[in-house]
Amino acid sequence: MKTFSEKLTTFIMSQGMTKKEFGEHIKSDRQAVLNYTNGRTPSIKFIYQILDKYPDFDLNYYLKDWIDSPQKLVKVDNFNSVHESSSNYKDQKEDILKEIKALNEKVLLLLEK
Repeated sequence: MKTFSEKLTTFIMSQGMTKKEFGEHIKSDRQAVLNYTNGRTPSIKFIYQILDKYPDFDLNYYLKDWIDSPQKLVKVDNFNSVHESSSNYKDQKEDILKEIKALNEKVLLLLEK
């Protein structure tokens, strides 16, 4: 199994960039890229910087063999798939439903005009 660092290094090379150029491209610094390609745990900010420039960056592939989650919010099952715990969304469910209802009411009011 390849580690996140190995997969990231391969990805950077596939883009035809050096680690420095990749860091500049995703608006990160060279040292962060070096750290994450040398085995250090990537920050969420770094992941978002990659996703901002590469929306098709497949997190399931890059993280499925390597997960570091002290909150145990992400787990790897026997099928090597990354799953977020459904409990992450329970608290947000009611807020999201309220927001949807409010937006629906606004749309209905606009349609009545």
